[in-house]
Amino acid sequence: MTFKQIVNNIRKRNGLTRIYSGICNFCGKDFFHTHKRTSCCSQECGQKRGAFIKCVNCKKQKWKAPKVILRAKNHYCSDYCKRIYEIGENSPSFKGGYISHHGYRVFNVPKSSGKNRTIAFEHRLIMEKILGRTLKNYERVHHRNGIRSDNRPENLELWTVRKDPCGQRVSDILKFVKDNYHNEYMSLCK
Repeated sequence: MTFKQIVNNIRKRNGLTRIYSGICNFCGKDFFHTHKRTSCCSQECGQKRGAFIKCVNCKKQKWKAPKVILRAKNHYCSDYCKRIYEIGENSPSFKGGYISHHGYRVFNVPKSSGKNRTIAFEHRLIMEKILGRTLKNYERVHHRNGIRSDNRPENLELWTVRKDPCGQRVSDILKFVKDNYHNEYMSLCK
């Protein structure tokens, strides 16, 4: 059988219009393939180059070519694992968050931190940590000194905003209820 007949048989069998031929870089055999950039005759020869690398995020083993191993600092089994791992402090461009154009300090956080969000304002995260729960939609964190990037716990106050955008301090609401609705307040405290 001639070279031309072998190529035509492969085309007919696989329904292909183009078949590329080459010489294997490792064993020296002639081979035919549908991809032009293939340099190995088989998977066995291809595995002589590269190595199995452990994914940084999920710890699965994945075969990587030598050029990929050399150019990457961290190795991942998929783009999904890379996106999940490189959020927040693990991101190569992480510098402790950034200041938004409104003046608030913003962090990238994983979606598994309670709500579905990829960014979070530092003052809200600090207030959630102080309270030990996530903030409600109607709760706002107010900066006492007016400096939005000053997120010290003593500078933050929790405000509620139901309909009015200006809001009220929670401590003021509790004091008002205690002073003006003393009997009802005492029955709730029991």
